[in-house]
Amino acid sequence: MDTQCDYAKYEKKECSLYAKQGNINTNLLSEKIIYQKAIENVLIKECSNSSVYWSLSKNSCSPCKTGFFKYSEMPNFCYQNESGSKNFDESKAYCESKGAFLFRPKTQKEREFFVNTFPNSRVFVDSRITRSGENYAWPDGSYVCGFDNFQPDNVWTLSESVLEIFCNGKFNDIPSNHQNEPTICQHD
Repeated sequence: MDTQCDYAKYEKKECSLYAKQGNINTNLLSEKIIYQKAIENVLIKECSNSSVYWSLSKNSCSPCKTGFFKYSEMPNFCYQNESGSKNFDESKAYCESKGAFLFRPKTQKEREFFVNTFPNSRVFVDSRITRSGENYAWPDGSYVCGFDNFQPDNVWTLSESVLEIFCNGKFNDIPSNHQNEPTICQHD
């Protein structure tokens, strides 16, 4: 389930997902709630410092890897901001060498976090295509959304096969040999 989903409601043969930032009235969900995220109190009490995060896969607090830290806005991941100019493959390999992966800002909340936390930055994100006309996707197969105007723009060639996120929180396709700084790695 998406890390931003706080409630799932089943009614009239439809399942609806809700996030708290949508300001829903939880009293209206009442007995129709089939899922409710129950980690907030644990997050506040047990995972409160910047070196401990709430692991969705372990369903418990876990320490961040050495050199990584948690931001309060994103309590389910730890991040590392590595300076130095790298191309896509170098950035991806660097993150993997740290037991992590290249930045994956799938949700609007994660893109806003990037804009607010790393102003004026452009960094690679973990998505690559291997043939022209292919849709950009995250490693889990979900499609990337949130492209900047007129992007992606490599419809006929494969010259721009990877993605970066702009300082406005929008995605842009670029050549994989382009040099970006910094590299943002994350782990969960």
